Order: sequence, then structure tokens, then C-alpha cells
Amino acid sequence: MYFYNNLLKEDLWGFLAVHQKEGINWGRFKTNWWRFHYADFEIWNGKFEKPIEKFYKISICIPCMNRLKEAKVTIPKNIEDNSDYSNLEFVLLDYNSKDGLEDWVKSEMMEFIDSGLLVYYRTEEPEYFCPQHSRNVVMLLGSGDIVNMVDANKFTTEGFATYINRVANQISSPAIFARAAGGNFRLFGRIGFFKKDFIDLGGYNEQLSGYGWQDRDLLYRAMKSGFTLGWYKNYIMRYPSKHGSGYFHPRNRKILFTHDINCLISYINLLLGKYIANDGMEWGKAQLVKNFTEEVTT
Repeated sequence: MYFYNNLLKEDLWGFLAVHQKEGINWGRFKTNWWRFHYADFEIWNGKFEKPIEKFYKISICIPCMNRLKEAKVTIPKNIEDNSDYSNLEFVLLDYNSKDGLEDWVKSEMMEFIDSGLLVYYRTEEPEYFCPQHSRNVVMLLGSGDIVNMVDANKFTTEGFATYINRVANQISSPAIFARAAGGNFRLFGRIGFFKKDFIDLGGYNEQLSGYGWQDRDLLYRAMKSGFTLGWYKNYIMRYPSKHGSGYFHPRNRKILFTHDINCLISYINLLLGKYIANDGMEWGKAQLVKNFTEEVTT
């Protein structure tokens, strides 16, 4: 056990070398990595000891491809549930949806666009869904001090933006906001940053492919870079649906396989100290139309 623990904490290369010979379980390695590094990270103590001195502008960033069924339920509800916080915008990225998302926004959501609460962007470039790229695009489009990812099939629940602002007044940049309970994380497209910190970290790693591990890769790179974790545990609920693998590129439709490959790439980068993603690359790039009229580029 001592040998195994040391491999987890210090030597991924050693772990990989003895994996076949010793039969060490790769799934166990993924599960336990956080536990062995937990003490090294900066984590907010959960106490609201400072007054609320600033009301940050918060962008709730929603990438959406062919999820009209969920978006029609979650987006109006999330707008309602965050009506107590005024310095807020919802940024909806229509990632070339083919299911009528654009028509629904035009017919049902224009009052929120006219008020500035909802900002709608559409790109017709992607043929397939890419979690890393779509999330980078929508986070860069957010104009807030804080940008927070919320997938189109997630409910923020009531008072989410107000709570994030309270936490942001307790900790300093660089910081990350994520759902955690007892040291365990349930991310699934729910993660936030001060926007400058997100950009400095290089955003989501666009060298990962298909589904899986992109949120944990981002979290772990942030924590290894000295970010403070501002956690919450009672917010964000999931609409009972999944994004079908058919929306991914054909080579990425074995989602358990891509999840494990992305996990391996992430850990190797961590071992090598590569905490900044997309270094030397252009990332989060897209041609878009804003609110049906204005052409923009990220």
C-alpha cells in the first residue's frame, strides 16, 4: 500500500510502468488522486467572515447543441431563480443546433434579450459537439467579472448567483467556484472563475477529445496553479437527460474510452507541470451572430 500511495502522489510514470505487471487498478488511481493531493490545495474554510463589499457582474454561461427540450425548461427557471441578483447575465451559445433552439429564443425569450438579461449567440461552424471548445467560446463571450458554466440541462436552483457573489467576497483571485461536499466533486459542466483567471489558465484544454474529464482537468490545473477553491454544496440540479453520443464526432462516440484517454492526458500534463492549457494556440475561436443581428468573433 505504501508503494501504491507513493506512486499516486509522486510518480505517474512509475505507476504506468508497473500497471500491467502488478495489476494496479487504473480506475482506483483516478478516484484517489484528489485525496492524495487535497492537503496541498488552497480551500476556502466555508465561513462568511467578511462583509459583502462588491456585487460582481456574473455571467451564467450556457453552451447548447440540440438540447431544446431541456433548455425550454431550465433557462426560464434559472432566470426566475436568480431574479434576486441584479448584476447578472445569461449567455446562451447556440452551438449550431438543428432542433429549433433559434426559433424558440425568437418566439419566447426576446423580452429577456431586450432587457439585456439574456444574450444569445449562434455559430454555424461546428458539425459536431465539442465540450471543450463550446465551453471556451461561451466563457469568453461572458462579459461578467465572474463567468460560471452551467450546462443546458442543469438548474442553478434558487439564489445561486447571490451565493457565488457572497463566496467571491470571501476569497481572492485566483479562485475557482465548484460544487463540492466532503471533498468530493460533482462537476458535470458546473464550474466558475473570475474571468481573468479563466483566461490566464488557458481555459478548457482543447487538446482533449470528445466527452469526459474536461471539468476535472480544469479544476486540477487550477488547484495546482494555486487557485483558492470557493465551494458550494447545495446548488445545481440536473434535468433528467443525457447528451447522446451521436452528437459527437464519430471517432469520439465511445465516451467511456474518450473519458479515460482524456484522464490520462490530463494526469501526464499535471506530472509535467503543464498547468496552462492551449499554450501557444488560439483557443475558444468562433464566428458568431449576437442577438440575431450582430456578427462577432471570439
